[in-house]
Amino acid sequence: MQIKGSILCLLEFEKNFILAGTSENDIFLWYINDPNFKYKFKGHNGWVNSLTKCNDEIFASASNDKIIRIWDYKEKAITNTLKTDSSVLCLIKLKDGKLCSSEDDCLIKIWDWEIGECIYDLIGHKNRVRSICQLEDGTFLSGDDDSKIIIWKNKDII
Repeated sequence: MQIKGSILCLLEFEKNFILAGTSENDIFLWYINDPNFKYKFKGHNGWVNSLTKCNDEIFASASNDKIIRIWDYKEKAITNTLKTDSSVLCLIKLKDGKLCSSEDDCLIKIWDWEIGECIYDLIGHKNRVRSICQLEDGTFLSGDDDSKIIIWKNKDII
């Protein structure tokens, strides 16, 4: 599986079907047993840093272009665009169905991807937030360039 540019993130969307976000601003779809890509999703003007599955038909991509795109996987079409103030470095779907993005400007944003709005910001980091993950109990963690990890419960720092 060779493409131009670097592969920055991977997501298995369906069994044996992989999405790859690249430094060439595209998202490639592969069947895992075939070295030729099946489809190229175009829509970003910056590196595709993160991919997450929203449901069985929808995925989201986050980019340096300060945009989160919502994609219909089957139709191969953009269904919504979420605009941010900074490069989006990481994106996950939370257990409640919302999206959580970490950004270059130290913020974490919680999004309702279906209506395309930021619900609220989480403020606590003083440097670029590179990583987020959610735990089984619903709390989630965020990590920044200063090696600081914050544990969040809803809008509060624990």
